[in-house]
Amino acid sequence: MEIRVNTPQGVKFHGEVVDKKFVRQVDWSKDRMRIFDAWSIHPDALKQIIEMGIEQLEYVCGDQHYFIKLDLAREKGFEKEFSGGKTFYIPIKFWNIGNLNTLL
Repeated sequence: MEIRVNTPQGVKFHGEVVDKKFVRQVDWSKDRMRIFDAWSIHPDALKQIIEMGIEQLEYVCGDQHYFIKLDLAREKGFEKEFSGGKTFYIPIKFWNIGNLNTLL
């Protein structure tokens, strides 16, 4: 199931739900907040996956997979508002990291 969010630029694909986890393709330079060294998620997407009972987030960046339990993400993450709106950030130090080759 696809997760879409409303943005000032229109409705955008944000990720998908696969086997009770939210999976998102991310770009190291675009989706990572360098100031906080954190991955971002749109607050509306976060709200949708909470309502769906999703238990885990998985971000795929090249051949690296980043995993975190949703409860931990909500506990350790934080929301910031910039000119483009609010975004929820989860510091990378709380994610488990696996290489695609080690996961196969």
